[in-house]
Amino acid sequence: MANDEHVALLKQGVEAWNEWRGENPNILPDLSGVDLYNTHLGGLDLRGRTSAGRTSGRRTSRGRT
Repeated sequence: MANDEHVALLKQGVEAWNEWRGENPNILPDLSGVDLYNTHLGGLDLRGRTSAGRTSGRRTSRGRT
């Protein structure tokens, strides 16, 4: 289940989300189960977020970094 505070921040828009991410780089955002279909995510900092129990990471040809 997603963190309600993280969902509320996301709904405030990209600028508010990215500002919060910059101030809280060690917090692992949890957006698991949130329907983001038709949601504009351009420019959104989603590094380290949790979705469906997984953390994001940059993929390389050798797997996650």
